[in-house]
Amino acid sequence: MERLSLEKVREVFTDYECEGLRIRCKTPWATSIGIKPGDLGSDTGSWLVGDEEVPAATLEAALIVACEMVNRG
Repeated sequence: MERLSLEKVREVFTDYECEGLRIRCKTPWATSIGIKPGDLGSDTGSWLVGDEEVPAATLEAALIVACEMVNRG
């Protein structure tokens, strides 16, 4: 399952920029999207993907959500 998920991420995002704890994921056909940990210092397991806080336990899960958001438009 994890391997499939990461393959999907590689298909959608072509470039990444990292600044501190923020990752900007880029794709040629859509606006880039940012991912950063939500609520630092707590154990809530959430990430900010774009402007939405999503319940995701790992960065991988947040990347998959970002892929879905970009594909949705």
